[in-house]
Parts: sequence; C-alpha cells; structure tokens
Amino acid sequence: MYTGIADKSADSSVCIWLPNTDKEYWKKYKEDIEMLGPNVEGTPLGLVVPKYMEDVNSIKDLANNTNSVGDKTEWTITGIEPGSGQMEVTKEQVMKEYGLDDWTLQASSSAAMATQLGEAIKNEEPIVVTLWSPHWSFSKWDLKYLDDPKNAYGDSDDINTVVRQGLKEDAPRAYEILDQFGLTKDQLASVMVKINNGMDPAKAAQEWVDNNEDIVNEWFKNVK
Repeated sequence: MYTGIADKSADSSVCIWLPNTDKEYWKKYKEDIEMLGPNVEGTPLGLVVPKYMEDVNSIKDLANNTNSVGDKTEWTITGIEPGSGQMEVTKEQVMKEYGLDDWTLQASSSAAMATQLGEAIKNEEPIVVTLWSPHWSFSKWDLKYLDDPKNAYGDSDDINTVVRQGLKEDAPRAYEILDQFGLTKDQLASVMVKINNGMDPAKAAQEWVDNNEDIVNEWFKNVK
C-alpha cells in the first residue's frame, strides 16, 4: 500500500493508522506521500479478551499469570498478519514493556484471528487477541480491552487519508472528495457488521450511501 502510493502506481489510501500503528511505515514513506488528514478519529487498538475472563483486566495480568491465564492460553497471544503495524507495536513495544517473555505472539490473519476468537467464545475458553476499533467483533461478542497502564500502545490512533504526490493537479475533483471524506467509528462499524454477516461489500457500502445522503453530500461540498 505505502509502496504503491509512493511510486504513484496507486492514487490513495483511506486506512493509514497514525501516530502509532503505522509509524514505521510512515517514517519510511512520508516524504513521498501527501497526507490529507484523519477520516475516522479516535481508533484504539490493543490486547482484547472476552468479558467472561473477569480476573484478567490489564496487560500486567498477563505478565503476572493472573488466574493462570498463561497456562490456560498456552502462553499465546493470537495475532493477525505478520508485519502489520499492530503486530510490530505489540512485539517491539508492548511485550517488551510488560516483560511478556514467556508469551508468544502468534501471527495468522485477521480472519483466522476472528475465527479462533469465535471458537474460544463458543466454548467459553480463555483467549487473548490483538484487536482494534472499529471492528465488527465488538458488536457480535462481549469483549474488553486490557488496560495498558504503561501506555505501551500509545494514545488512540486516527485513520488517515493519504494520496500520491501530484494527484491534486492530475485529478482535482477526486483530490477534493478524498480531502473531505470522513466517517465516525459507529458509521464505519455499521458497514463492517453487515459485511461480516454476509452482505456483499459493495452492496453494504451502497446501502449506507443511499441512507446517508446528507453525510455523503458533505464529501462533495464545493467540488467543481
């Protein structure tokens, strides 16, 4: 994604998580990409467990093996795609900051992580996963973020829009629309839930657009 926008083989992205999750990628490519700013504000990420794990409420509880959480989960944090921003932050900052030396961060995929989470919840088994908001899983299951008293994950990210250099001159209307594009977390989550429930992504997006013309019109305001 970053490479494509930097080398101008792609025009834009609306899913750049900063200042924390994608910070290493941003450091590498920021000189070759134009930042337009947030399109969704206040999007946290962290380690998440089902609410029925009542005695595990902080990342410190993982380090302390509270209620034998390490033994019960085989000392495994179920993660997502290797190399993703959240996986890098979890491995290089969070696990080191809290001394989770006995724990393994298991790389998989976002879909595989959600499947494992669902299976654990079905059997009311303990599980620790990497997650973020907005995400459809919070609408489907009762989940909670583990407290991060050392703020190892940093403050909440914003999801940002970036474009390739020269897009403003080459496609000024598209540039203006992207610059004005924005959603709330709840608005984005409502579409994600429908997609997860089986609706075609394009149909889910079109349905939301049809039902929210006032918001969509703001994206096109003063676009000529």
